[in-house]
Amino acid sequence: MAKARRLIRTTPDAAFTYLSDLTRHGEWAGNPGLDVEQTSPGAVMPGATFSSRGSQFGLRMEDELKVIDFQPPLRFAFESTGRGGVYRHVIEFEPADGGTLVTKEMRTIEGPAPMRILKPISEFYLSRRMAADLKRIAKQLEANS
Repeated sequence: MAKARRLIRTTPDAAFTYLSDLTRHGEWAGNPGLDVEQTSPGAVMPGATFSSRGSQFGLRMEDELKVIDFQPPLRFAFESTGRGGVYRHVIEFEPADGGTLVTKEMRTIEGPAPMRILKPISEFYLSRRMAADLKRIAKQLEANS
């Protein structure tokens, strides 16, 4: 499992609202040109689906996203499924030191053989990448506080 956390100077409600809006994922994700659109009708809740298109590791990716946990303002989780495998993304929000401690986790549910073999290296890389995501998220949220 890859994991990163950061204290962000905003409220848990503001952080949860921003990060659970998957259509805004491209504003802070490390892969340029990411576009996410909701494909199911209605509010975001467990079972809501999205389509994600962008580039990652130099490859064009098209993933389907499904919300699996939605507990404002504590926890948000979704699974992404595409040619790169199935990954679970969990984001938790905890009030701390006048802000919100945001923890991002990414867990491989099903991946191609090379990813399984290189799991320790890929988890190290992904943890660093998620830390960079959290830095961009903090910049967005703290600018609006």
